[in-house]
Amino acid sequence: MDRPKSYYQVHATFWKEPLNDTNYLAEKRAKLCRIDKTFSDSDPHTSRQEAFGYYQSLIDVLYEALGGHYTNDRQAQIDLQAFFNARCQSAVTRIGRMTFDDNIFNEIAVYRVVGGKKRLVRGIHYEPEYENA
Repeated sequence: MDRPKSYYQVHATFWKEPLNDTNYLAEKRAKLCRIDKTFSDSDPHTSRQEAFGYYQSLIDVLYEALGGHYTNDRQAQIDLQAFFNARCQSAVTRIGRMTFDDNIFNEIAVYRVVGGKKRLVRGIHYEPEYENA
């Protein structure tokens, strides 16, 4: 029996620079960065190494913009919130009476995909708890 196809995917959605209550819709078009990069190799270990290397390079670039440096994912989750949170009043979507924060899908993450099923391996993301960090 054939093994299901396996690969790694780095997915990222973040702001190219911190925003502070600007024209959200215009900024969303110009400054929201979206990345979907797939890493596939006949050796799964190689794919994993490449995906995690790319993930780390994205985090390092954001830290460079802040003048800081990476220590661990837990700290990056706090330090990099400025790139995940638009900090704009209009950063919401309304569907009927429900309101959704547009920042909710902002993240930098590594996923493993096996047989079409996607599973989060590691990532940092928008966290409302750290809004004032």
